[in-house]
Amino acid sequence: MPSRPRTPAYRPEVGEVVRDLAHRAATYKNGHTLPGGSAERDELPHLAARRHTETQTGLVLPLRSLLATDYTDAQLLPEAVHFVYWGGRLTRAQEVTLARHLPPPHVIGLHWVPEARLPDVMATEQHRRTTQALTALARGAHLPFLLRGIPAE
Repeated sequence: MPSRPRTPAYRPEVGEVVRDLAHRAATYKNGHTLPGGSAERDELPHLAARRHTETQTGLVLPLRSLLATDYTDAQLLPEAVHFVYWGGRLTRAQEVTLARHLPPPHVIGLHWVPEARLPDVMATEQHRRTTQALTALARGAHLPFLLRGIPAE
């Protein structure tokens, strides 16, 4: 009898592309990644993205459009599927909220980086993933995030 294939235990990782009025992208961990992090057990990816964005920036963004997904194998890190959402372009009021936000101590280095400088500050895989997401955004290629065929709230 043939052996059954291993059931993947993908860890959902989430990130958000957020731009300010100067067309810069938000980065986290001193510029190495997009804002985001890991989903908790049984947490929907878009809700994990919203939770991480609020913790890291003080903003509650809808995150209803998916720009990219990326699979990483378990060679260096645990096996994961990365979801990159469009967080939108901030309004002046949101920029004020962000400037006043005091993130918890574990949130290190939220920065606004011109997109042309992203390759200089991001880890290679993060930069490739972000480039693909920004390319999809420029083309208007957003995918809605659905739950059982209904747009997620």
